[in-house]
Amino acid sequence: MRTASIAVSILLLAAGCSDISGNLRSPNDHLGAPWLVGEPRYPKEALAQGIGGYVDVEGSVDWRGFLKDAVLTPDRPASQPFADAVRDALPMWLFYTPLGEDCLPSGERVKMRAWFEVENGKSRFALSPISPVFKGDRQPRPISTREAIYPHQVSQFRWHEGAVVFARATIDPSGAVVSTTATAYPRGVPQLMMPFEDQVRVALLDFKFAPAPTGSGHRTYCTDVVFKAEN
Repeated sequence: MRTASIAVSILLLAAGCSDISGNLRSPNDHLGAPWLVGEPRYPKEALAQGIGGYVDVEGSVDWRGFLKDAVLTPDRPASQPFADAVRDALPMWLFYTPLGEDCLPSGERVKMRAWFEVENGKSRFALSPISPVFKGDRQPRPISTREAIYPHQVSQFRWHEGAVVFARATIDPSGAVVSTTATAYPRGVPQLMMPFEDQVRVALLDFKFAPAPTGSGHRTYCTDVVFKAEN
């Protein structure tokens, strides 16, 4: 059976460095992809018999990253135990929320394939995307930016899983940023993630964009800010 790796858009941090800043990255490559996947429990009988299979998973992602209204389709009737295992594990799965051109949750459904296989008596699980979900090619591009500075007050915690902040800015017709929002991943420890979000919001306020075409109103820009230490 073909296997696939889990797409995870998290970069590692090395704590205690003095020159750390956030680097911009387009979110197009991973929105709708999973960033946290709790591995399903492999069905005991299937494991004992060395049987594998796959389950197609489709659903919508809410603003928190949870998969809602999930439809699970096993590759064959005998694979229903794999579908049951996936359903039990879904509360432990989190996704980057798919966005529309306005950088707000689009409600677009994501499609994944969950693979189960046995190799040398050991179970293996992988999750692969079936369809892309985000198209942001028409959003405005900044003509000048400012780096987000690493919040050194959290470096003592050695945040091994890294920090990626998804940011959204509202731009007025003159090209100035008038409001910002930011959400950091992973989201499990808010008191550690909030300083990253604060730094990104402050940096975004210094971004400049070309003036909007005559008659246009406010525009929206979204990006990732990846915090990574240089060794």
